[in-house]
Amino acid sequence: CSIDFSKSSCETLKKRVAFAKLTRKKIAPIQVICKDINHWHGEPFDYILISNVLHHVANPTETLARITNWLKPHGILRMVTYPKTSRIWMRETQAWLKCHKINRNDIFLKQKSNKVMNTLSNSHPIRSCYYSQPERIFKAGLVDAFYNALENPLSPLEWEKSFRTSKLKWLKETQNETSQ
Repeated sequence: CSIDFSKSSCETLKKRVAFAKLTRKKIAPIQVICKDINHWHGEPFDYILISNVLHHVANPTETLARITNWLKPHGILRMVTYPKTSRIWMRETQAWLKCHKINRNDIFLKQKSNKVMNTLSNSHPIRSCYYSQPERIFKAGLVDAFYNALENPLSPLEWEKSFRTSKLKWLKETQNETSQ
């Protein structure tokens, strides 16, 4: 089962699943649900992977607790998210673009963003951040990387508290120590 609120993402996944069925002998059935996770009710799962979602919700702790309710007893939840300090330069780059009145809906977003970044020296950290992001080559990638409507990452200590609140047992941190 896959849940996403983006109709575009759901349609892309459906196409990928259909293609995978044509090119592979066996593929597990995947139900694609296009809904906001805060409004979805469904059957419990043995395993949940929530990837790069929780830092984009208003209350990550509340959403984590809601998702935890979808786990069967002894189920496993794997979470991928950004810690609060990891995207400092992404937010600074976003602020730079916005202060130059570059709007996420602008049809010339890519061109205008490149032009503004090129006013900075090659060694400027905002320019370096911008050009280090492979997503920037597409408008949708630029929007995802620098124009998220809501970015609300938690610190590792806040995530630890969220896990306790959700009655989850922390099993493993897979990032290196400097990224934890």
